[in-house]
Amino acid sequence: MTGFYFKLRILLLICVVWGTIFTDLAGQSNLHSETRYRRRLDEARKYFNSFKYDETEKVLTRLIQKFPDRVPAWILLGQMAGEQHRTQLMDSAYSQVLNLDSTDYPEAYYQVALIRYRQGMYREASQVLARYERNRIKKDTEAKEFMLLRHRILFALDQISRDSILTFPVAVSGINTPSDEYHPSLSIDGRRLVFTRQKQNSSGIMTEDLYESQRNSKGWTHPVRLPEPINSNGNEGAQTMRQDGRELIFTACNRPDTKGSCDLYFSVRKGNQWSFPKNLGYPVNTRYWESTPALTPDGRFLVFSSNRPGGMGGMDLWIAENLGANNWSEPKNLGPHINTNGDEVSPFIYYDSNKLFFSSNGLVGMGGFDLFTISFSGSSVSGDPVNLGYPVNTHADETGLTLAGLPGPAVISSNRTPGKGRDLFYVELPVRLQPEPFSLLQGKVTNKISGEPLSAKIIIKNLDTEYQAVVESDPDDGHFLVGIPSLGWYRIEVGHPGYLFYSESLRADTLSTGQVINREIALEPIRVGSSITLRNIFFDFDSDQLKPESFTELDAVSRMLQSNPHIRVEISGHTDSIGTPDYNRKLSMKRAEAVCNYLLKKGINKERLHPAGYGSDHPLYSNSTLYGRRLNRRTELKIVK
Repeated sequence: MTGFYFKLRILLLICVVWGTIFTDLAGQSNLHSETRYRRRLDEARKYFNSFKYDETEKVLTRLIQKFPDRVPAWILLGQMAGEQHRTQLMDSAYSQVLNLDSTDYPEAYYQVALIRYRQGMYREASQVLARYERNRIKKDTEAKEFMLLRHRILFALDQISRDSILTFPVAVSGINTPSDEYHPSLSIDGRRLVFTRQKQNSSGIMTEDLYESQRNSKGWTHPVRLPEPINSNGNEGAQTMRQDGRELIFTACNRPDTKGSCDLYFSVRKGNQWSFPKNLGYPVNTRYWESTPALTPDGRFLVFSSNRPGGMGGMDLWIAENLGANNWSEPKNLGPHINTNGDEVSPFIYYDSNKLFFSSNGLVGMGGFDLFTISFSGSSVSGDPVNLGYPVNTHADETGLTLAGLPGPAVISSNRTPGKGRDLFYVELPVRLQPEPFSLLQGKVTNKISGEPLSAKIIIKNLDTEYQAVVESDPDDGHFLVGIPSLGWYRIEVGHPGYLFYSESLRADTLSTGQVINREIALEPIRVGSSITLRNIFFDFDSDQLKPESFTELDAVSRMLQSNPHIRVEISGHTDSIGTPDYNRKLSMKRAEAVCNYLLKKGINKERLHPAGYGSDHPLYSNSTLYGRRLNRRTELKIVK
């Protein structure tokens, strides 16, 4: 027995020694493995911090294959996928984190909830976010991000619960292709559509170009690429179109005269030819990114998107004032009412100048970029942005909106259809957000003597508000198009250097919605004997006191006289036949003198003004009707020298 126990003790001792040796070897192996893991993870982090995502992914892929149960590598992979907007990889990485250790890494719940929100899976997003709330570490920064995401999810859930009463978007027939179509612009009559299309060129490189289509009784014509010099071999797009469709401000990148990577350019159409684009120059364009412009109807202000310093973060909306001769004021940031630490792009100013539409991914919405509207006045915004809601907005990106001035749907761009990229869609805006439709004034301006077309300036000004719209008639054919908002009293002025101007007044409440008014306007050259009726000079009944609404017309007369200092004019007053001839002549003379006195105060030399009162001696129409008597009560200007 003694020999047996002795051998057994020797055997046990050998086992202990070998066990210790194997334990040490395993420990050394684990230590080596841990060191190698941390070294490779640090390498991946360095690549990631240097934005070298391909190298980051290669290192992480090998690391995860060898150490599939280590959480830090999965987290870094999720972070990288998030910065690259690779939703599927991001989802896979953070889901694996939760499978391995949801207790120590609760932030993975937040990331998965964010992914579900961006995918439009709002109920699941809400459930996952609730798990994050139960497990998260209470930090102020986390609380702020959590509250914002929860607010967004609750907003989206509320929106989709209303789908039974909503009209869903419809793809714009005849425009969309397998390529991307986006950033639409409509003329005020809705008959001209300009948009951006991105597709591969002959070298296999993706390029952006501007395309145009015309609407007729059969729908939209086949889109045509705008010719050079608008488009080039580079990228052009993200444009704004003046209401008559004759002026474009668009984005172009990497042209010889660009200040940075992408700048804003201006071009005017004459007939079917576009002028050579001019860079808007500094301070609108900088070495930073300027894009997605929008003009006010009078052309006075330009709103655009830029990532220049001084903003709230990302792409912000800025505004600059037109100082004339292609000079612009220093742009101002539109401020925290509208801009966020995300991106704000694609502004569109409705023709009444009171509403600004734009896209943002930094405000509460359905996910991605949503479309919003905000009150706009002069050069600033006010109030809070209003989300256009579902189904105008979805979890996808809605990044452009345009409206005609006539009743009808808006046109937006969206990538809401899986596998089809960005397309154009018709959408019905919520009733509470639909702007007032317009009436249209269109026609032709010519030389009264020769009949030749003129490139005249047409100004529509509301006599009760600050609203003003300005367009120019086409020099090739004299045609023009301009909108008249549905409320108020308007003065229409048409002028061209060397000609007497034309004017008339119009009350919008006498027009029906969408009514088209046609005017053939023949301007008379300035010469001895030429005359015009000043249609916007107003007096109270049986009074020679000028009414305030006359001042805009009189200011136009003053400008014309200052621009033509060599002429002398007769200002004549005319009445209807009510009253005695002697009384009417005296009243009409007093009214003519009142006009001359106003012009004297504006600096016009007294020697250039001759007042005359003709009473009812020169009627234009029969005084037997109310309409005829109203037209006979007038003030005229005639060149006498």
